[in-house]
Amino acid sequence: MDPVGWPTWAALTSHLTAGLHTAAQHPPLHAILIRAARYLCVSGQSRATRDLTAALHRLWITALGEDHPDTLGIAQYLGHATTDLGTDAAARHIIEDTLERRRRVLGPDHPDTLTSANNLATTLDSLGEYEQARRLHEDTIKHRRRILGPDHPETLTSANNLATTLANLREFRAAEQILGDARARSRRVLGENHPDTQRLTENLAQVLTALGRPFEAHRLRVTGGKKGQRRKRR
Repeated sequence: MDPVGWPTWAALTSHLTAGLHTAAQHPPLHAILIRAARYLCVSGQSRATRDLTAALHRLWITALGEDHPDTLGIAQYLGHATTDLGTDAAARHIIEDTLERRRRVLGPDHPDTLTSANNLATTLDSLGEYEQARRLHEDTIKHRRRILGPDHPETLTSANNLATTLANLREFRAAEQILGDARARSRRVLGENHPDTQRLTENLAQVLTALGRPFEAHRLRVTGGKKGQRRKRR
């Protein structure tokens, strides 16, 4: 979600949440409510995300059922918010449940299922379960490359997150190779100044520093880097 559109989403989200129960009962508004949750999530408003998604999740479980795609869509952002608020163990339960339901309802290759798989892998990484995270990231990126293509932003997100886990396992050379390839693709597809490209640049600089190449890391940051979070959910 492009930050340029955030002011519009801020105004729309405020309007929707003021009449949440009414809006939640109108199916044509469901997709907009899910995007409003995404806006709150990516703009760093974790508590607001948690409050909105928890309310919608309860409403839609009753009205639509636990396996409805809209219920699962809002559960995805409830998992994000729970993680961002520092409760990874609780988030793991939400994300695992969402992934299991999406695999059953949508199939293992659906982009939404792969999003949940990516999210679970990043949560496992946060919990220090690096080998499990690695296996899930490797499986997810394999599917995303096949279904979405190697240059798709979500495939590049998986590459970034796999490299983060490899760095946590101190496999820095493998992480460097993955990040270098992903950064080159991101620069070509998204541009040098896109937040995803800058995230990859900073993560590659951190890996170069860990490999004992601080001057290369500094040059990379100067020519195109900007500090960002090491992992990303999508």
